[in-house]
Amino acid sequence: MKGHGALAVFVDRDGVINVNRADHVRTWSDLEFLPGALDGLALLTRSGCQVVVVTNQAIVNRGVVARDVVDRIHERMVAEIERQGGAIRAVLLCPHRPDEGCDCRKPAPGLLIDAAARLGIDASDALMIGDHPDDLEAARRAGCSSILLLSGRTRERPPEDELPTGCLAVLPGLLQAARFVTGSVSEGEPQRILVGAR
Repeated sequence: MKGHGALAVFVDRDGVINVNRADHVRTWSDLEFLPGALDGLALLTRSGCQVVVVTNQAIVNRGVVARDVVDRIHERMVAEIERQGGAIRAVLLCPHRPDEGCDCRKPAPGLLIDAAARLGIDASDALMIGDHPDDLEAARRAGCSSILLLSGRTRERPPEDELPTGCLAVLPGLLQAARFVTGSVSEGEPQRILVGAR
């Protein structure tokens, strides 16, 4: 990251902000914030970071949930984040199924490139926080740094040679990632697992 001013942080949704459900988030009542996620988003906001949510939601094109329902869930999610002191600049989603071959479904970098354009920055000036190797690969392709969380689909630290270039750390959750990004790690907090020079 070589930019100036507020850092741009791209954040995955399921497994990062809320619990990743096998049966998907179909209604507002299905969305359960992960412990520390709201505090982490508030910390990023207080530190001047611009936060954009970037999420794959193939349930739309699979016909499981209508796009307008997903949009309303996101509106309520953002409102709750704001009530807790956070701010979300935008929520960008890919509605496509994997077989559709789009350029926005992670690990493709389209969502991240779109997010950077909306913020008027270079993608290399941003950081991606995700819970799956696809998030990290999208970041690599977009030229972003990344952090892998163990709060969703990934539960154990992958071997270092499986982590893509640009992955800075492997952390338990979004609050720890926010502290890492902002340099406000608390004494006694579980130590972050730093990735070696890459």
